[in-house]
Amino acid sequence: MITAEKFDKKFDNNEDIDEFIDYENGMSIEEFKKSINKNIEISLNDIFLDRLKEKADLLKLSINDTIKVLLAKELNLI
Repeated sequence: MITAEKFDKKFDNNEDIDEFIDYENGMSIEEFKKSINKNIEISLNDIFLDRLKEKADLLKLSINDTIKVLLAKELNLI
């Protein structure tokens, strides 16, 4: 396992990152783009929503995109 910061540094320095990428279970960009988006509704308490807003600000993403990124990471899609 490697932290995102270390991975990014290796990538930025053009170092070999193959050992950290799961090529067998990943989804190609083409597959991801072809997938159909479905809408869901979730209820969150204020504390959860505040943390999510903080994370979105940190990532400079919308809350919706932040949720997608976090879920994709948790599900090993990225």
